[in-house]
Amino acid sequence: ERVKVIKLPFAISTPARPLSPEPITTIPIEEADELKAKIVELQDKNEELQSKHLQVVGEVARLKRDLENKEKSLQGSRKRFKESKEKRMKIGEGLDSAGANLIAKNRELEKVIHSNGELEKFGKLASEAQEKWRLKYQEQAQKVWELDKWYKERLQTENIQSQEFENLYFQERSKCEQLKANIEAYEERCGRLQASVEMYEEYFAQHARRHENQIAQLRDALEDTRTKLAQREAVLDIVWRDAVAWRNGF
Repeated sequence: ERVKVIKLPFAISTPARPLSPEPITTIPIEEADELKAKIVELQDKNEELQSKHLQVVGEVARLKRDLENKEKSLQGSRKRFKESKEKRMKIGEGLDSAGANLIAKNRELEKVIHSNGELEKFGKLASEAQEKWRLKYQEQAQKVWELDKWYKERLQTENIQSQEFENLYFQERSKCEQLKANIEAYEERCGRLQASVEMYEEYFAQHARRHENQIAQLRDALEDTRTKLAQREAVLDIVWRDAVAWRNGF
């Protein structure tokens, strides 16, 4: 009504009360610090697991090389064993041949003795020859027996060494399989840790975008409030001057 009495050239509208800003959802500082520390811890664990993974890969490569060398050594031992076995068989064949020759000689000697029984001297010589052949046969048999014993002992030693090499090979192969299983477990654990880190990073990114949007909304609301306050101050200033002029007119 005062506006109508004063006859202002425009109508004054009561400014609308600005809406209250939406409450800002913030993360407690303790929770944010805890999440940051957790991310740092996960990153450190990831680096440590990667380092262990490289060490395990190197150890597996070294074990493979050792197994290859041991396999070559085992093959060499088997080859030597085969050669020694062949040599022993040849010696056995030679011994059988010597025995056959001795038997043939004995038969020939018997024929000579039977055909020349009256020749005592010749018979004596034949007996001496027979004894000589017998002693020679015993000597050869003793040598063959000793050689066979030596080869058996050598074969037993090589069998023991071969068994030890085989046991060591299976042990190393079991270790390699265990290391491979550990590597797979480490890789799976690294994958889970990486997924957790990515999840936390996405979580922080979403919160950061939400805070940025809220800050932008607050800035817009503040700017709108400032504009409306400036307009209201201008209107009040005009009303005040008109009121003073109207009072001075009486």
